[in-house]
Order: sequence, then C-alpha cells, then structure tokens
Amino acid sequence: MAVLAYAPTPYQLHLARRLSAEIPGAEFYFLYTDEPPDQGWNLSVPEGVNAVEFRGGAPLSGTGRLSEQPRFFRRGGRIIRWLRDHRAAALVCYGYNDAGRLRIARWCRRRRVPIFLAADSNALLDSPRGWRRALKHAVVSSFLRCASGVMVFGKPGAAYFARYGMPEERAFFVPYEPDYDALAPRGEAHDRAVREARGLAPGRRRLLFVGRLLALKRVDLLLAAFAAIAERRLDWDLVLVGDGPLRAQLGASVPPALASRVHWLGFEGDPAALGAVYRACDVLVLPSDYDAWGLVVNEALANGLAVVTSHVVGAAAHLVRQGEPGAGANGRTFQRGDAASLAAALADVTDPARVDAFKANSPKVLAEYRALADPVAGMSRALAWVGLLHAR
Repeated sequence: MAVLAYAPTPYQLHLARRLSAEIPGAEFYFLYTDEPPDQGWNLSVPEGVNAVEFRGGAPLSGTGRLSEQPRFFRRGGRIIRWLRDHRAAALVCYGYNDAGRLRIARWCRRRRVPIFLAADSNALLDSPRGWRRALKHAVVSSFLRCASGVMVFGKPGAAYFARYGMPEERAFFVPYEPDYDALAPRGEAHDRAVREARGLAPGRRRLLFVGRLLALKRVDLLLAAFAAIAERRLDWDLVLVGDGPLRAQLGASVPPALASRVHWLGFEGDPAALGAVYRACDVLVLPSDYDAWGLVVNEALANGLAVVTSHVVGAAAHLVRQGEPGAGANGRTFQRGDAASLAAALADVTDPARVDAFKANSPKVLAEYRALADPVAGMSRALAWVGLLHAR
C-alpha cells in the first residue's frame, strides 16, 4: 500500500504509525513530496514507518505558477516508476492540485490499481466562481473518475466530493487525528509547573486559541469579542498559543485595560505541555474564516474544554453540539466574520451557571466521533471495498 502525502507533519506521522502497526494485512509506504511547514516541530519518522522522499525539483504542492506544472508532471513520473517497481496494490493520494497527481491518477486507472483521493475538504468552503468554478469542476471530476473512493474527515468532506460526482457511500472516514496519548496528563505536579512557567495563575477562567497567527484565523475577531464581554466576565482571561506574521499587529490592538488579561504564549512544541495548557483553560475558540477541519477542536475536547467555532470550521459538524448542556451540548458556532455573533456565543458558553456542564459533555462528543471515524477502521473498510483486505 502506498500513501502519497505532502509532508511528515505530527498528525500525518501519527496516522502513519497507526496504519503501519494496526493493519497487519498491508505493508504501508508513505511517499512525501514536500518539506514540512516551518513551525518549530521536532519531527522524526517513527520506528516501523516506511518513508520515501520525493522532495525537491518542484515548488510546494498546490503552489507555483502554471509554467511550473511541468515540474510537478515530471515528479509524477518518478512516483509512477516507484509504484510500478514496487508493485503497489493500491494508492491513497492526498490532494489533486498539481499535474503530477493527476498523471498518477490516470496511470492508476489504466493499470487498474485502486486509488483513493484523500483530503480534509469541506463543502462549506467550496465557493469558486466563474471560470475558476468551471476549471475546478473539470479537474476534480477528472480525478474522481479514476478513483475507487475518497477518504475524508467526516460529513463535510463526503458532501464536498458528492458535488463532483463521488457517491457518499464511497466516502470513507479516514481522518488525521491528534496523538491523544501525547496530550494526556502527566500528573498534577507537571500541570502545575506548566501553568506557573507560563504565568497562568490559579483561580482564573480562560478562553483559549491555538493556531498560527494568520489573517484567515481571525484572531482579530476574537480579541474584539473578548473586549465586548470582558466587563461581564471579570474572572476570565484569553490565552493564545501560536505564532505568526500578525503577532505584533494583534498585540498592539489589545486595549491597555485588557493587556494583563491576554496571555501570548507563542508556539508550543511539547505535546505534554500543550495538553497542560488545554487543561488550564475552559473554552477553545476557533474563529477562522477558513478551516477545512481544525484538529485543535479534537485536542480541546480530549482535554475537557467547551468549544466555540465559526460555522464553516469542518470539525463543527461532528464536534460542536449546540443546544442546552442538559441535552448534551458542548458549545456554540457563530456566523463567520461576525464579531457580535462571536461575542454572543462566548457570553453564552461562559455563563457561570453552565460552563462546567458544557465542558463535561465534550469527552462524550469526541468519543462518539472517534467511534464513527476511526482512521484505521476507515482504511480497513476502504481496502475491503476494493478486495484487498477482509472487512473488519
């Protein structure tokens, strides 16, 4: 089995480790085409994972001008030779956005090698217009005509590919997921040391953002919404984990009266410490204008936080349950880009009489999603669909 991925990120390597260890009927090889993003991760390929590199010779996948597509096309030829020489029984291909991947898909179709298109696509974010819409429909539909099925994170992905002709019964849930064990508690002494080192004093409630400080993440919207509710929630602070090009600009926008209640922790590369930061907080807020899934939502629920996201965040479809806490609700969604809507959602979820009830429901919501979308089970079902494994 070959898995054509972009880069060995923490989430991708965790999936590679699980597939390699938990599906003994298949020998997996992971083919990487790109360098990992420069986010300060200390990464190494886990023992037992077969990694093959096809980096270099082309820009990052999905980038580059039309004139550079021949370089992607040539790289596709190198990958095809590897698939042929190693007699790959099937291919999982992440992405469809370069000429090389489309070349590989067509080769698989001619050689009758089952191919699955894998992506964290989200129907709510699919809104090209004019000629871009026609071009995208042509490219995606062409790829899907070669595919035995698609591998997605959940319902938003299945709905996305259904628009381009892939029946939803051929959409298998094979999501990336956090390494939940790496985020798990190491004991109260460890959590206390992390809180103290980061200036998170006891006795405070906290909203939390985790992610890169980019325009599409809309941290500016979160700061405005926090300022709007700050007088009503005097025992609440805002914690931001992550770094990025907007750090200075966002910091300068905080009103002086709130500066002591906004904590900028920077990038956190230690999963155990990140888990402790989650547990020091109460509500994760992901206000993105664009987030195909948002794995920080999974991480937050695993550590018992309530959650507020914009309505387009892919994870919201499965992991944000609205309504009353007594009926299982664990958070709220708000209208993308609407600061007043976000402020109202934050005021609701931080209600002192209900916030702990919202939080208490999150682990169950996550458990239900994990039972529905375990990546090993989804991969096994997909391979059984094309006759390569017995169904579990």
